[in-house]
Amino acid sequence: MSGHGHVVPNPDGSKARCGGPLICPDCAREKAAMQDNQSGRNPHAESFGEPTERQQIAERFAHRHSSTVSILKQFAVRHLPLNLRDFSLASQDLAFDMADTLPDGPELTTGLRKLLEAKDCFVRAAVDGIDNA
Repeated sequence: MSGHGHVVPNPDGSKARCGGPLICPDCAREKAAMQDNQSGRNPHAESFGEPTERQQIAERFAHRHSSTVSILKQFAVRHLPLNLRDFSLASQDLAFDMADTLPDGPELTTGLRKLLEAKDCFVRAAVDGIDNA
């Protein structure tokens, strides 16, 4: 898989790029499988009936408001390479602690969203540090 995705033929005969793993579900699955292979995780776990990490998070917080669960699922870490997971795990732990402690509401949702934004920044900073090493 290249960084830009694969070429998709259009009905009019023209061709377009799919948009890559952030937009294309096929590329996202392919990228996740490649990362799972690097991490030692079974890339076909879902086909064996094992729930995904996002499903496990949704089940753990099923009693919470749907907007809270939606944001908490974004704290999944298994898709990350092993050398970046520690940066995400600290944020995941804090997010889960807040969800376990605080009531549902707009302030919790906003706090989790801002924590998610911060987590993304921390991971990008770690990537920059790896790239510059």
